Amino acid sequence: ISPSFGYGCLYECTYCYMKRHKPDGLTISSNTGDILTAINNHAWFTDVQKPNQTHESYITYDISCNEDFALHLKYHDWQRIFKFFKDHPIAMGSFATKYVNDKLLEYNPEGKIRIRFSLMPQVYSTQLEPKTSQKFSRIKAINKFIEAGYYVHVNFSPVIVDKDWLIKYKQLFEELDHYVNPKYKDSVKAEVIFLTHNVDKHQINLAN
Repeated sequence: ISPSFGYGCLYECTYCYMKRHKPDGLTISSNTGDILTAINNHAWFTDVQKPNQTHESYITYDISCNEDFALHLKYHDWQRIFKFFKDHPIAMGSFATKYVNDKLLEYNPEGKIRIRFSLMPQVYSTQLEPKTSQKFSRIKAINKFIEAGYYVHVNFSPVIVDKDWLIKYKQLFEELDHYVNPKYKDSVKAEVIFLTHNVDKHQINLAN
């Protein structure tokens, strides 16, 4: 996880861990060069196991752990950030998003930026992550982002459990299987994170 380029989020997802610490607004870092220098120093000089399971050959840095980078794109010097990873011999950037931002398609990172589209059944998304891109638009974006030069994963996060959840997720998996181009399926990997409850976030939700 890299130092934050942005801290906070302009979405209002009811499960968001970020909102426990910063309920409102977005802070954008002004020291982009310092952050990229820190990533470079870590990639070359910090004694940790690398690469690891996140990529076969590159060290993967999550540049958006504390925000939705695609949603906040216009606030960042994003092409500079992407070029850093595109040109770096051993590091790649990665971020999860709930927003399909077609502006990103204007840049070809040559496989050195990974986008992880978060997915859940639309009935949950409508209630828990209002104003985010529709689930179907995120699924349809997978092929075109791969074709534009991005490494694309999917992120089933958070998994919501209710009495019919297995049926809903089975439908989601089938829809994903139907729309992702067969030639890309081996490269579209997934991560799964279950929802946890937090008392502080619950109080923010009640206030909202």
